[in-house]
Amino acid sequence: MNERCAAGCGAAPSRCPNSVARLVLVALSICASASAGVYWQTPYAVFSGICQYTVLRLDEADRPFVAYHDFWDRDLCVAARTPEGEWVSETVDSSGDVGRFASMELSGDGRPRISYFDFTNGRLKYAERREDGWHIEALTPFPCSGWYSSLALDSAGRPHIAFTSCATFNLYYARRDDSGNWTFETLDSAGDVGLYCSLRIHNDLPRISYYDRSAGNLKYAEKSDTGVWSITVVDSSPRSGLDTSLALDAAGRPHITYWDQHNGDLKYAFRQDGLWVVEIVDSEGWAGYESSLSVTDRPRVSYAGAAGLRFAERVDGCWRIYKIEEEGSAAGYTSLAIDRHGNPRITHLRSLSQTLEYREGIESTSLVAPKPVSLTSTGVTRTLADGTWVALSGPTVVSDAPPAGWHVEACDRSAGIRLKMPEGCQMPAIGDSVKVVGVVETLQGGDRRINVCEWEKTGTIQAPQPLCIITAEPLAVGLLVSKAGVARVDGNRVFIGPDEVLLASGWPIPAQGDFCIVTGILVTTDTGFAIRPRSAQEVVVVEH
Repeated sequence: MNERCAAGCGAAPSRCPNSVARLVLVALSICASASAGVYWQTPYAVFSGICQYTVLRLDEADRPFVAYHDFWDRDLCVAARTPEGEWVSETVDSSGDVGRFASMELSGDGRPRISYFDFTNGRLKYAERREDGWHIEALTPFPCSGWYSSLALDSAGRPHIAFTSCATFNLYYARRDDSGNWTFETLDSAGDVGLYCSLRIHNDLPRISYYDRSAGNLKYAEKSDTGVWSITVVDSSPRSGLDTSLALDAAGRPHITYWDQHNGDLKYAFRQDGLWVVEIVDSEGWAGYESSLSVTDRPRVSYAGAAGLRFAERVDGCWRIYKIEEEGSAAGYTSLAIDRHGNPRITHLRSLSQTLEYREGIESTSLVAPKPVSLTSTGVTRTLADGTWVALSGPTVVSDAPPAGWHVEACDRSAGIRLKMPEGCQMPAIGDSVKVVGVVETLQGGDRRINVCEWEKTGTIQAPQPLCIITAEPLAVGLLVSKAGVARVDGNRVFIGPDEVLLASGWPIPAQGDFCIVTGILVTTDTGFAIRPRSAQEVVVVEH
């Protein structure tokens, strides 16, 4: 029997309101049909450990950044994915127990800025990445300030922060001017208010959703261009308004997702013609907490619950619900971002394995799995658009482990391509012939990859020998190659002729002028072609 492995890529049924009415709760039912769907790829492990208060943001090139609180070390950290697909974490602040209630945005030049709570000293802190490293400010306007901090940047990149205090539970708002001075305002002090606040900026004016614990209500505050704050109750039903997530559409209209703790439901509210409409998104089981909302083109939300990680999108008045994780799997601290192509990306804590995971979704035109394009040569993938589903038959595995990663070659050795294999499966070995089904993606630097949803072993041949090359060329990208020449060393970078040799950390570095034979996978980078050896033994110094 052929070996097979598949990752969950399916979509779930949709739910839609029976009617839309102002200031009423909208019931949901199963929709008869739908026109689009999202297929979720296998997750990337960002960090092994308990990561709280995770925040996902994408830069202009869709490179993901994740801020989180490392529960065991009590540090604030940021992880970013490299062009090669590896995740690298750095510690932002380790001065005590810091990093809870983290909220992150990226500046115009793609540098992280973070607000968070210093538990050790009971104060709000703000960190921003500059060319010379991290700059951190400690803000102590009120006792125990910084709970539920929410950061937003205005059009000039100035930071604004909404937060509450564990001493007063008032709702506070802070902003920094061009001179670096902070001003603070108390917005609501009528009881225990200000919990689960979420801040967004429209036309440089703040809007905030938050929970009034004393009244058990969801509330919304916004500042007018005359400087006047107005506060309204959005949902007055019992214990509704926890874990709020606010998003503004292109016209500045507010949309909010939040948890109804009384009924265990995920709710969605939006303002229409000056009045608030409330809908139930998901009432199956104990679901809807720790939601993260986006409305770039339509409302989409990630959230957690007893049933695991879920995602929902509202299309033509219908809510489509996707059960990304299996029933019973625990998830938490979800964060959602939408890339340039309109595809959703999610980070979340997988509680059982204590792993911070990152997932990518692919939009499709139907709720049934799209029929893949059948291919027999990897070279054809270069002409296909990102997001195309392909079924590639017959290629041979030539690399099966880091640092080179998974690569396959066409049977005629005319081309090769990189694979992102699904996790948790038995993997093929070098020399195996396979059939893979997945989605085409262009990586930074121009390298292409198939994100594999399903693979099948179809046979085994003798492991291919490397092709000897003199000069790298586009047609050879993705193939196993070998090149000989004199090493040119520039710091930690090694070149054979114009082509760089990508050495993994800790590998021996040839000396300047050494004559070397290098074997590996030919790839493209931002600066040209490069050879990525599969092991240190594939960099052979023939003569010093």
